[in-house]
Amino acid sequence: TLLLTGLTNHHVIRTAELLDVSAIVFVRGKCPAPDIIEMSRNHSIVLMSTADSMFTACGKLYQAGLSGGGEIQ
Repeated sequence: TLLLTGLTNHHVIRTAELLDVSAIVFVRGKCPAPDIIEMSRNHSIVLMSTADSMFTACGKLYQAGLSGGGEIQ
């Protein structure tokens, strides 16, 4: 599961951990602070960043064949 977000605080890592998300993409060129990066390493969560907006990033992923996973259970 991949999480796209514009937030860079520790809540994003906690949410990813709870939902068993393997990677987070920060949109609009956002970069997390070093403590957030360390927190993600401790939980084996991959971090990525894109200058694209949320809309554009989602569109590119969909166009590349990545579809939504439906509801999280």
